[in-house]
Amino acid sequence: MIHRGIYRIDTTKAEYYYIGGCWSKAGFNYRVSVHLSAFRKGKHHNKFLQHVFNKYGEDSILFTLIEDMSKSSDEEIQDREEQLLVEAVKDPNCTNVSTRAYGGFTTAHKSPKERAKSYRKMVKSMPWKERNKRHSKTLQNKTDEDWDIIAEKLRKTRKRNRKQHKSYKPMSVTFQIPGKSKTTKVFESEADFMSSTNFENTTICKLKRTKTHTVKRILPDTKHSYPKGTVLTLL
Repeated sequence: MIHRGIYRIDTTKAEYYYIGGCWSKAGFNYRVSVHLSAFRKGKHHNKFLQHVFNKYGEDSILFTLIEDMSKSSDEEIQDREEQLLVEAVKDPNCTNVSTRAYGGFTTAHKSPKERAKSYRKMVKSMPWKERNKRHSKTLQNKTDEDWDIIAEKLRKTRKRNRKQHKSYKPMSVTFQIPGKSKTTKVFESEADFMSSTNFENTTICKLKRTKTHTVKRILPDTKHSYPKGTVLTLL
């Protein structure tokens, strides 16, 4: 069973203490493991408790679930934690610095940039199955307006990429048809070239590779109307 509610961290070698709430789904045991992991790495957000841990060791830190509120809602646990913190912060031995209840969500008090950085770090270390599960939940919560905004961003990105990609840039090709004067045509893109001339994709590939292409034969299924011997040159 996952125990949720209000917990307290006491120090056996000093009079410092800390009050916290575990109103997330992870529960009390998860919060204990998070605190201990931070202590062992020397990165705990509470410098007083970290100092005691560094000086006296792990046995000097005691975790106690002082109020078991497993049947209560997250809002009720959060309100109860804040009620206790309002009185506790007046005690000089209390190491809490805020009367706000975060319930283990340590990014709640951070700026949007810091919160985004913490989320990216968490997702990066998350197994791909859990990552996909969270992503699917995010997609399910999106409204029609959200999807319209996403679609508009994709259209702008696609348009910008088309302008930057070499396949969508204008191209100039010289046509030397036997018995006629040389002509030069400008096409908006490779797709425009193929749709205007009816040449196949292999012609584009050869032009890009060798800068020239010669029509050597006309097959029954040939779609373009250029005669045999026509020379194309990519400028």
